Amino acid sequence: MMDGRLRAVIASAMGAPEAAIEDDSTNETVAEWDSLAEVQIAIGIERHYRIELSDADDLRMISVREIRAVLAERGIPT
Repeated sequence: MMDGRLRAVIASAMGAPEAAIEDDSTNETVAEWDSLAEVQIAIGIERHYRIELSDADDLRMISVREIRAVLAERGIPT
């Protein structure tokens, strides 16, 4: 289960209600998750977790599961 901090970062970045963000959410299931939101999500994650994402990471992060995987690879629990 995703922690509330990650849910808040993702929801805030795309201007969506936190309730709309679930573990199985993707850029195809959340209306607000467009290409601009993808950039805002990446920036929000970098700021919140104080990490730098690579371009490859940015391209992978089209779902909550992939976002969690990217963070897990850095030892960040979500």
